[in-house]
Amino acid sequence: MKKTIFSLLGLLLTVSVLQAQQNWDVCVQTKTALKKVEENTTGNVVTIKKSLLSKSKLLTIKFNNPDTENNITFEATDNQRTGLQSWEYNGKPFVLNGADLKKLFAGRTKIQIYYMAIPKDPAKAAIVRLRPIHLCTIELK
Repeated sequence: MKKTIFSLLGLLLTVSVLQAQQNWDVCVQTKTALKKVEENTTGNVVTIKKSLLSKSKLLTIKFNNPDTENNITFEATDNQRTGLQSWEYNGKPFVLNGADLKKLFAGRTKIQIYYMAIPKDPAKAAIVRLRPIHLCTIELK
């Protein structure tokens, strides 16, 4: 029994350490707005002009060390943390078009993008506590 508890605690510690080491880049069109950043709700802010909402490939989020051990989901939320839309990560840079962002910004000037990672192994997934990780806040000017 004690071995099982210590094994589970070790697994949880390992998963939390691996998630803490993840970093990413955020690009607006072709310009890098945030480079090799980690979770920072006040510092990871990207400003987009309304005139850019007609562009394709407007916002790109790229993990620098893609996680292959977990299923990753991206989620856009408003200021009250209400989920607006979610997407599954496919191992490639996550791209949002201007038209998609325009729909998300309907009546808003700020949205947050989070990601959540859950192990692919069902036994590990059953014991891991899911915590949204803040990728960036997007402000519309």
